[in-house]
Amino acid sequence: MQIYDDIPSSPLPGGGRSVGIGVFDGVHVGHRELIRRVVDAAQQRELTPLLFTFDRHPAELLKPDAVPPYLTTLEEKLALLEEAGAQEVVVAKVTPALLATPAAEFVRNVLIAKLHAAFVSAGWSFRFGHARRGTPQLLRQMGAQMGFDVAVVQPVAVGREVASSTRIRELIAEGDVALAARLLGRPYGISGPVVKGRGVGRQLGVPTANVQYPPKRVLPARGVYLTTVTTDGAVYRAVTNVGVRPTFGSTHAVTVEAHLLGFEGDLYDRTVRVEFLDRIREERRFGSVEELKHQLTLDIARARG
Repeated sequence: MQIYDDIPSSPLPGGGRSVGIGVFDGVHVGHRELIRRVVDAAQQRELTPLLFTFDRHPAELLKPDAVPPYLTTLEEKLALLEEAGAQEVVVAKVTPALLATPAAEFVRNVLIAKLHAAFVSAGWSFRFGHARRGTPQLLRQMGAQMGFDVAVVQPVAVGREVASSTRIRELIAEGDVALAARLLGRPYGISGPVVKGRGVGRQLGVPTANVQYPPKRVLPARGVYLTTVTTDGAVYRAVTNVGVRPTFGSTHAVTVEAHLLGFEGDLYDRTVRVEFLDRIREERRFGSVEELKHQLTLDIARARG
């Protein structure tokens, strides 16, 4: 996959493109429907499928006090876009100049002049350009004038839930990682190095990997989760605690600590991936260490199935 780390300064080489536009945080089932439209149009019309996205959420400039936490890092997002079928991705740098660009100018000077768009797809709620005045309706109007086709993707529902990055963030923050996984089309996961903790799990006879999660990411609600942990290509079923260890009077930041079933060895400094399958229970303070150890035995038994 060819990645352009900003809007190209000159027209891209080659022929026409089938272009999908969006932030694509999470690359959920709604995003995948949009990408499917882009890839299908490219195959039918002998175009190159290209996705136009951003290096960060525009809210980081527009509303810095209300930036939503991310579902994916940029690296994860790019990998998912490639998996979904993109052959080219433009990762536009979010700058004041870009956000101030009039919507019609963006269509003329970027989509047409630089990307050679012959087909454009966007979500029903997507907004772009100065003051967010660019809409799918504007794309359709300009497409009719300038000779490119437009597909507006309507909301995609899973059961009674509409897939959106906002809704998925809410579900994860509430601890409903199972429903979030249905809207994402895969379990929600985070990757990070294993760092030294206080060694509490080992003292309890349940050694854990303390995973340093990426900043600005959505974390599940405090609690104990059934997860998988992937390390060096091997996947382990695990019990993972997201919280502050209240039984030990901890008041420091939230940690992510995973007990891998059947694993023996040292994970320090290795990068692992934790994927959240279901919530076992909420985090709570136990009256004694013995009570906590008993509950951990029950949690592990449930994780073993």
